[in-house]
Amino acid sequence: MVNSFFTISEKAEFRIKEKGSLFIGIAFPVHNVQECDEILAQHRKEFYDATHVCYAYRVINGPVKYSDDGEPTGTAGVRLLNAIEHYNYFNILVLSIRYFGGTKLGVGPLGKAYYDSAKNISQVYRIFSLRPVKIIGSDFNPSPVFKIQVPYTEAANFENELRELLNGKFTITFDKKGMVYS
Repeated sequence: MVNSFFTISEKAEFRIKEKGSLFIGIAFPVHNVQECDEILAQHRKEFYDATHVCYAYRVINGPVKYSDDGEPTGTAGVRLLNAIEHYNYFNILVLSIRYFGGTKLGVGPLGKAYYDSAKNISQVYRIFSLRPVKIIGSDFNPSPVFKIQVPYTEAANFENELRELLNGKFTITFDKKGMVYS
């Protein structure tokens, strides 16, 4: 029985390209297996033209489940689950939707791409959770944009952590109410 656990508070999306293939990682906060099944069904319909819709979920006091959806065994679903377990998340569903780009990646790089599609979402939320950051709003189309409030005294450290995590591949703008990260 788990007494306390980490989870995410809202849907998050991250996209990466690897040798022409597009991987769309989407994480959802969930409460039960039925919710996972509904989200999976909905996204399989939405991304009907994707080559693979792989997933992993871990529900508190419930099952752990993952699927490679036709990818070589051990390259997708278990890699998504590894990212979930790495951050000790529960009540989370992670999808990784792949659009094949014409070049086979091989087992190692393919597994890494799936792991990274889940891990990067988790790491951004983890940084948010470790600092006094308030998420005011977010948008994930076409790429992640978070509107957040960070105390002035924490802004420089927060920005440095994001820069290190995302290899500088983000922008920060300030408005009267706070910081916008994208």
